[in-house]
Amino acid sequence: MEPITSTSNTMNSIFTRLNYSFLSEYSKRFTDLRDVLYIMNLAQSKDGHSYPTDKELLAIEAEMSIGSGFFQSKNKVVNFVYSLEPNLQNSIKARIGEDIESVTLETLISVLIEYGLPLHLALKTSRHDSNSPSVLKFKADPNPFKPLKPYQAMVVQRANELLKPNFSRCIIQMPTGSGKTRTAIELVINNIRDNKDVLWIANSEELINQAFTTFCDSWSHLANLESTAVNYLTAEIPNIEFGPIFHATTIQSLLDIQSRTAQALASRTTELGLVVFDEAHQAPAPRYREVLERYTSNPKTKLLGLTATPGRSFNQVQENVAFAELFHGNIVRIEPPSANMTTMDYLRSEGVLSYVKQHIVENEWLEIDSLEIEESLNTLPDLNYELLSRIGKNAERNYLIIKTLTRLIEDGKSVLYFAPSVHQSLLVTTILAHKGIQAAHIDGSTLNRAHIIRKFHSGEIRILSNFGVLHTGFDAPGTDVVFIGRPTKSIILYSQMIGRGLRGPSVGGKEYCELYTVQDNIKGLISNDEIASYFDDYFSNNR
Repeated sequence: MEPITSTSNTMNSIFTRLNYSFLSEYSKRFTDLRDVLYIMNLAQSKDGHSYPTDKELLAIEAEMSIGSGFFQSKNKVVNFVYSLEPNLQNSIKARIGEDIESVTLETLISVLIEYGLPLHLALKTSRHDSNSPSVLKFKADPNPFKPLKPYQAMVVQRANELLKPNFSRCIIQMPTGSGKTRTAIELVINNIRDNKDVLWIANSEELINQAFTTFCDSWSHLANLESTAVNYLTAEIPNIEFGPIFHATTIQSLLDIQSRTAQALASRTTELGLVVFDEAHQAPAPRYREVLERYTSNPKTKLLGLTATPGRSFNQVQENVAFAELFHGNIVRIEPPSANMTTMDYLRSEGVLSYVKQHIVENEWLEIDSLEIEESLNTLPDLNYELLSRIGKNAERNYLIIKTLTRLIEDGKSVLYFAPSVHQSLLVTTILAHKGIQAAHIDGSTLNRAHIIRKFHSGEIRILSNFGVLHTGFDAPGTDVVFIGRPTKSIILYSQMIGRGLRGPSVGGKEYCELYTVQDNIKGLISNDEIASYFDDYFSNNR
């Protein structure tokens, strides 16, 4: 899905000047407009607010659906101009001074921007962040560098001890926001300094880009020899004849042994001193485990797992045992200075994590058969997509969410919203756009994710809505509110979502973060109590 943003009230957009034929062709985010119209009508009856005409809604949907890739095609842009109202077409033609089809694409785009084409649609589309380099070579940098925090240094020391023997493995569990990536990069640097390659594996581009950037920032200051860093998401495979090399890639790129990335790494397998698997609770999955075993077959290659919550799920005992065994039962955690202090309390006292102010948004209108809910809760890792989709289509529930989000924006808040489905996330952003609220939606198929995230960081986007993307590899210290609009039984997912807003004042975040959770009338779902220590019994060296 392409970027969905609203930088102004869409009622004043150039898209409202397009004909019905064009709008109908490019308003593809919903099968029809009934969901939106119903909620708008509901809002009018409850709050007295007006709601848009069908053409205005089509304009909102077209602007949000069309994607920046559309405006990289000369033929499509020409068709766009010919679909505008005749008087606007004539004005554009007079502004250009030439035949529309004879001018360059760049000229057409620049004129359309003058007439109200949103700037983000004029940007070139890229699956990855074009500002992020993919291959870097380093030499030592004499400038000073901020050292690890004491608790991070202690984790590194303990992990180093566990990773000394051949075939050694361990997992680091640190709450989201406590610097898990930076801590692990210190272990990476130790291996690079010993002239050994390191392979960093994760399951999303956000996590890979985060690890790559963190390594580059750290190694440029801590380097003691020349080395190379390669981000395989964006790089053409380089011809590197010497090491050491920091390799960063997704687990998906390694599943096929004949893939471009796997073939490139094949010649470096014997050089690997360490393999790091981020979000390690996924490691026991058969195909993922096969990849890890492939790259740790050398006795001297160590395996390090990273997670915020070490376990596959909260009620699948055998899966959790298998997960612990994969890392030889070794786990390293942050050690609070006092036995009476929890890890979370300690990190809050240090200003690393923020205090959470919880708010419950009670929803009483959800009507789902209890047997269906029980079946989903007992047989699957989480609520199934069909059930989540039905929850996301509940009109009263959506009205309650939109009303709460609108109030938060009116109060000046920056909101990260977790939706129960792509459809519901899109529906919410459509209605917020009509209200003139700067909002954006992303999901797993969004191309310009890095660009949208930068706009959220800068404050241009006030609400960032997503489904299945931003629970990992995403830092937004300035976030005021984390809003969880999807139910889950996954303790891992729940802790990841909450963690997006936990950055404290000592690491550029805030002392307090507000957490809004929609509380549906569904029994058997998890709470946030004791998430960090939920899986202690599965590991041999717990505290």
